[in-house]
Amino acid sequence: MQKRIMLDSMIFRNRPFLSWLRVNLERFRIYISPIVHAETALWYLYIGLDLEDLTSDLRALRAEIPPITREITEKVAERAFTNRRALPFRHHARDYLIGAQAEHLGTWIVTYNKRHFAWVNVPVLTPEELIKRFRGPSAD
Repeated sequence: MQKRIMLDSMIFRNRPFLSWLRVNLERFRIYISPIVHAETALWYLYIGLDLEDLTSDLRALRAEIPPITREITEKVAERAFTNRRALPFRHHARDYLIGAQAEHLGTWIVTYNKRHFAWVNVPVLTPEELIKRFRGPSAD
């Protein structure tokens, strides 16, 4: 059975991890939030790549970009209200969208900003933690 994972935007800077994911595609169903798509597209442009390069990378990962629904935006509001002191919405709106979408889809989050997702009810791992978890013959 494939593990569902949602990639955060910083993950796209870790090219060896993306290569590892491509080799292990049969183990994962990969998602990126529309907000991650926009952040990553901007980063590709900044480093001199074009949007077709991002499309190619996403295609190679078989990554899906699910829509942000009303149900997800309502969850964003609830989670942002509950965590307003620790993670103010004005600074973490993107994280709330990514996290609420991951919860809605039942995916794990792969990120280098684990603290930003401390409030979610799904596992949050760095790329290195994910690799370690899936290196052995059986995984969760």
